[in-house]
Amino acid sequence: MSSIILCIESSYINCSVSLSKDDILIGYNESLIHRSHDKVITCLIDDLMNNKKISFTNISAICINQGPGLYTGLRVGISVAKAICFAIDKPLIAIKSLIAMYYSFIFKYKISKEKYILYPIIYSKKDEIYTLDKNLKTILLSFKELNEIIKNHPKNTIILFGYEIKRIINYILPNNYNNIIYIDDYIISSKCLIYPAFLALKNDKIKKSIDITPMYI
Repeated sequence: MSSIILCIESSYINCSVSLSKDDILIGYNESLIHRSHDKVITCLIDDLMNNKKISFTNISAICINQGPGLYTGLRVGISVAKAICFAIDKPLIAIKSLIAMYYSFIFKYKISKEKYILYPIIYSKKDEIYTLDKNLKTILLSFKELNEIIKNHPKNTIILFGYEIKRIINYILPNNYNNIIYIDDYIISSKCLIYPAFLALKNDKIKKSIDITPMYI
């Protein structure tokens, strides 16, 4: 039986919501007004549900990005997701930003995980970034530590992608690596949550609302 999932993305400056049937996008709505999450997120959800003529009773689960991300956006998005789950008695799926970026990047660019080493990047603060380790766990690295990892893979093509990648390029480029591809301004949206949310629901990897802890930048 197919599952309909409402995905909510509020971890960064923009805000978006999606509806998916299993792992297929069936509806999307977004706001490009920066840092307006508290004003628009419920309107985005209501408009999307009404336009697609889908009732909340037909929703199988709610998916939310739990970060790393900006404080206000995450707080608003997670609060709204928890409220909906409580009201309609549906499970909440929490997906981390970098996992969403990782899978969406693979699908968008038809990337082979065997051919490339992928590092989704979220800039944290001065000289630090969030990325994924080889087991797809979120980790915090200094620029120096990232540099050492790249140095240890001279024969592999490494792709660094995310938003504000240019902040780290000046640190890494002086080492004259010729095996790095940079993709800047790769901004996460609710569409990025669809596939990992589908997997989580399929494998029963859901959490109680009270257990969702946001990861703030």
